[in-house]
Amino acid sequence: MTLAPIYIVYGTLVVTAGFLLRETWRKSQAIPVDDSAAIEAAKLLKDWAAWMTTVSTGVIGAIGVMLSSAASSPAALPQVTSVPVREQLWAYWSVGLLVLSIIFAAWVLGSLPSIVSRMKKDKASVHNDIYEVKFFSFVPVRFGVIAALEHVLFVLGLCCFALYVTYFPWSKDLS
Repeated sequence: MTLAPIYIVYGTLVVTAGFLLRETWRKSQAIPVDDSAAIEAAKLLKDWAAWMTTVSTGVIGAIGVMLSSAASSPAALPQVTSVPVREQLWAYWSVGLLVLSIIFAAWVLGSLPSIVSRMKKDKASVHNDIYEVKFFSFVPVRFGVIAALEHVLFVLGLCCFALYVTYFPWSKDLS
């Protein structure tokens, strides 16, 4: 296993952290948005966050099956050789990143009712730009930062899962 993929993961996390720190303190660049368009955007984001959580849960389950099948292969699962610890790290990274993504998705889903209730009704307003409003009225973080973190963690978790599957020692006899 080469170390290049882990440097890509670390680099992406560092660049993302820097970007998100900058985004947390920058001045709002909200644009006027009609309340019906903002509500539709919130519905679409709710659906996407729910799907990301479903996919993350499925991947975590698949990793559990793969790790347990590598430890002891029952007759129902393909025979595999043991997975070296260095390659197992991709599975652990994937689970950790996907769990964090699920936590951020829960925050996104939990904050949407607060955001929708704070919208200005019957007119276009900068207060309706859901990515520029505060996450919760009492939390000084923009909603867009939380949504971006959710997406970055999800993508990195899937990348780590793909690397684990790539290094997984599948048996040649899978028939």
